[in-house]
Amino acid sequence: MVDDHGKANEQLKAAAESGGMTLPADVNGTQQAMYDRLSKLSGAQFDSAYVKDMIMDQQDDIKEFKKEAQSGTDEQIKSFASQTLPVIEGHLEKLKSIQPTLAPSSK
Repeated sequence: MVDDHGKANEQLKAAAESGGMTLPADVNGTQQAMYDRLSKLSGAQFDSAYVKDMIMDQQDDIKEFKKEAQSGTDEQIKSFASQTLPVIEGHLEKLKSIQPTLAPSSK
């Protein structure tokens, strides 16, 4: 996932720059809260919470990428979304297959 996301980020950056768009330089509040919460966990608790969060994140991303691929107005971004969507869907399937093997996180 790290390699795929790194490649996707570079592709998105190039597409955005060629379209005169500026990408956010930092994470948003929700992402920061997730990071803060996960950074306090370790071991099985971290694994379980991380996979759960990533499943929700990938599901949200899939919705956004489908929307952009179908009705985006910038052709480069639209193409990026179409090309990247199967990768995100693959990540979601892998995460879902891993989840049952993990101990549930405690709240």
